Amino acid sequence: MKVTFQMPELLVVISCVCFLNSITVVGWVTLSLGLITSICKAGMAASAEQKKSDDSKQLLQEMANTVITAVGSNYKAGSRNIN
Repeated sequence: MKVTFQMPELLVVISCVCFLNSITVVGWVTLSLGLITSICKAGMAASAEQKKSDDSKQLLQEMANTVITAVGSNYKAGSRNIN
């Protein structure tokens, strides 16, 4: 599992430090920003994964259609040569 330390995590750590130092307003603001950005980041990652999955399914379907078309046209051409 890949662990990264980016802006949302930094905002949450800063909010913890602010809460420990009794700076509640800044603590709540940074905590809210950290949580909102982490939710957005997770949504964007899920969207990218879904798009990647859809692209691979579409590519597989196109390959299957190509093979079916090639086999079908080859079969029709072969039956014409027999007659």
